[in-house]
Amino acid sequence: MIKKILLIGFCLVLLVGCSSKNDQQAPENTLSTYPGPIEPGNSNESSAYPGPTSSTQAAQLSSTQVYFVDGLVVPTPISGKAVVTGVLMESGESTRPFITSIYLSAASPAETAGEPPIVNYSELTDPIAVQDIKTGKFVFSEVTPGQYAFVIWSQNGGTPLQDETGKTILVEVTSSEVKDLGNIHVP
Repeated sequence: MIKKILLIGFCLVLLVGCSSKNDQQAPENTLSTYPGPIEPGNSNESSAYPGPTSSTQAAQLSSTQVYFVDGLVVPTPISGKAVVTGVLMESGESTRPFITSIYLSAASPAETAGEPPIVNYSELTDPIAVQDIKTGKFVFSEVTPGQYAFVIWSQNGGTPLQDETGKTILVEVTSSEVKDLGNIHVP
């Protein structure tokens, strides 16, 4: 019974709040219908951007990791970890970079000869590369030593990156190394 009374009270508060009218009407010239242009000076609000005032403040406000950059620098590995880098290129003799989300997933060799390796892909936990949008160069930093496969993200899930022969590309990473795979052409 108490739940019903609380629910009715909540609904009444919502109805009263939604039915109250603003005493001030917006000037007619501030309204614009899409797709018509919004003319400068037609708004009573300030047009100044209320964003961060410094690069430090901007970095603090950003909660999303940046995965695509212009001018990628390969870092030095920290103790006990490795760095994996390479360049993704479009297939064939193309000199155009292949820009995509690249994950580094733990991999184990197949138990049966001729079968593909077992790739343990997780979009939530696997590291994602930072990639240069102009060159296609990618970097995974702070990689734990082990065997990995590269997984290309798509809307249908992840697909292990394969070479021109159709074999999954595997990489063995050891401590404190920079593993440079060179150019990788994506079929």
